[in-house]
Amino acid sequence: MLTYDLIKSYADRRYYMVRDLPFIKYEYQQLSGFFFRKHPNSWNPVAEASPGFGAAVQAGVPGRRIAFLGGAQLFGIYTEDSVPFGVAHQLSCQCLNLGAGGAGPEFYIGRPDLIKYVNQCDAAVIAFMAGRSVSVRDYTISPNANNHWKQPGNTSYTDSLKILQALWESGTDASRKELGDEIRESYTAKMLQLIGLIDCPKVLLWISQRHHHEISDSGSSFGNWIGRFPYLIDTPCFERLIRAVDGLAYAVSPPVPRILTAMPREQRCTNMPNGRVEDTYYPNEYLTNLATAETTRELRRILGL
Repeated sequence: MLTYDLIKSYADRRYYMVRDLPFIKYEYQQLSGFFFRKHPNSWNPVAEASPGFGAAVQAGVPGRRIAFLGGAQLFGIYTEDSVPFGVAHQLSCQCLNLGAGGAGPEFYIGRPDLIKYVNQCDAAVIAFMAGRSVSVRDYTISPNANNHWKQPGNTSYTDSLKILQALWESGTDASRKELGDEIRESYTAKMLQLIGLIDCPKVLLWISQRHHHEISDSGSSFGNWIGRFPYLIDTPCFERLIRAVDGLAYAVSPPVPRILTAMPREQRCTNMPNGRVEDTYYPNEYLTNLATAETTRELRRILGL
């Protein structure tokens, strides 16, 4: 049973269990020592132990599997109909939602068991993850939340946005450009490494509130320099990555505020706050539906469905 104490014990791993329980309950399955979101049409590779496990599923045969790798946008924050769930529903197949909050490419590179499951699927959808979620310079990333960095000499991790803002504020236009280019180069290299580990057909998913070209080298402000999620990714980085995969799903929509209303107390965990929260960060219903449609279209194309 998913109790408050159990949920709280995993909070340091960046799961959304504690934070989101006032508004929505997520179902989970545990893979490779980590909790991932489970849907009604999810594939559980651990539970499946029949002969021929992992054999390729022929086109048109029920039971095709699609793996999804990415951050909170694929996890499906505050939504019942996440992109993995919606795509699997449209294609009448199973999804393996490996979306994890704060994940960057190294989250998956460092978990070969997850790559093994992905390679037992018919296709993989890899979302553009945060550009700030890779190791750079003397900073090391948290293995569970790649968007947190450990500064030299420190024992704890800090949100990389805070570190980057401090570097931006103390820098010059030239140093800001140098830092941005260094992060993008590291990000591109790690994403290409991840793409190379996956054997099945691959679709890159751009799900964002901005286009890939809407970013500045130095910017008139920190916000302009880093851009909206997926942060720091520019056109050259974008184009290098899409050349390495079989398809691209592109979904962009400006932020639209949505009000999250707390569930009745009897439907949620105790000790959690009441009230309403306005969210503009995570994909809203329109952007989620657009990403689902674009991803479904590309998967139909590359799989010949």
